[in-house]
Amino acid sequence: MKRIISTLLILMAYTIMCKAEYDFSTFMYPFGFRTYYSEDSNGKTTSMSQFSFKSQAYNNFLVEEVYIGMGMNSATSLYRYHIEDNTVVSDVQIRNNALTGTTKYQDILTLFAFPKEDKPYKWKEIDRGDKYQCTSEYVYLNFSIYSKSYFLKAIKITRDNSFAVGKEKHKFIEKSYWVSDFGRIITIVNWDGVKRISSKLDVLDYFQEMSKEEYNTYIQKKKDEERRAKEAAEAEALLRKKMAAFKEKTKPRPFEEKYAIYQQPIIDIIESQIYTLDSVGNEPMIITIASNYDVKVQDGAFSASSLIGESIKEYLKTLLNEGNIQLDTAINPTTNKSTEIPLVLKISQIPSIVTQKYFLNYKKGLWYDAETQDLLDPSSSLGDMLYTSAAEFRLRYKRAKRITIEVKYIDFNNKLHLKGVKKVYTRKE
Repeated sequence: MKRIISTLLILMAYTIMCKAEYDFSTFMYPFGFRTYYSEDSNGKTTSMSQFSFKSQAYNNFLVEEVYIGMGMNSATSLYRYHIEDNTVVSDVQIRNNALTGTTKYQDILTLFAFPKEDKPYKWKEIDRGDKYQCTSEYVYLNFSIYSKSYFLKAIKITRDNSFAVGKEKHKFIEKSYWVSDFGRIITIVNWDGVKRISSKLDVLDYFQEMSKEEYNTYIQKKKDEERRAKEAAEAEALLRKKMAAFKEKTKPRPFEEKYAIYQQPIIDIIESQIYTLDSVGNEPMIITIASNYDVKVQDGAFSASSLIGESIKEYLKTLLNEGNIQLDTAINPTTNKSTEIPLVLKISQIPSIVTQKYFLNYKKGLWYDAETQDLLDPSSSLGDMLYTSAAEFRLRYKRAKRITIEVKYIDFNNKLHLKGVKKVYTRKE
């Protein structure tokens, strides 16, 4: 909670004090708390540092805590700071060392500085007697955090201290790199030509300074990739839209919408061959015309007679070949080829088997309809069937004078189609 309050206080201070052109809050430890590791010249970790903020008696402090070994605090430094134009300046430093105790300094140190008008900003400072030539300038970085790579414009702050001890000259150069929304990510020191990482963000995986040309090449490549990705996404979205329209357009169309005149002839074909059915189903017949060469008949209720389906196929193929039936077409957007739109006809009339009874009486060698008393007329199909069946029955049963004949019909399209005799038997008196 203490850290959260401190962070809020410092952000409030930034909001009040920062000029619009310099957004210090995104560069100066933007999360309010950061952990860094220091390494020796061999790359071995030597210490850990933590930076945080706190406010006390209307003063703002940057707090640096250094830990060594198994987490033992070896030093703590407090930097009282304020903002001046493009810089964050510390005018009081309180340094506490586990060995030497606490010491207060009043050096004027620049903790962070923006370049001015995109040009390097230079200043001089004295830190505990050591004189530094300092520069803040824009550079370009390629770095990785949590295995994610970044190519960003950054600020490099260089502190150069050249001095001599007797006749021996020494040179100390410190370079720190600051990135918006990340803060300081790494500090590298060079002591008389020996480089080491003085302080590295704990989540930093990789770091490299790059030239402006390399950066611009990367940015242009990224823009090109993003443009191509955007164009590809737009093209894919457009193609999906076209394909959806194509699929909608090529859905099978009802046969009767354009060719209702041929629906009754198909019914007539079924009626003319309905006698070939010995059994009926309960599913409608589905006829699909996909092309001149592809006519499919899902027989359904008429599957017991392949003759019906084959006859309908031949009829439709003739209509197609003669141009009486023509399929509409659509262009497939993926192949740019023409696709025929199928026609579908559903024969919703379902046939059924029905039985009717006929009652006959025998008198003086002749058969009569028991209900109408009319003489049976063998000249009709039904009359001939009844007469023949009755005569054959009487040959087996010599005394049969009153018989019942059950006749099977196929009921289709509100018409009864004679199928044959189902059963003949004598009637009880």
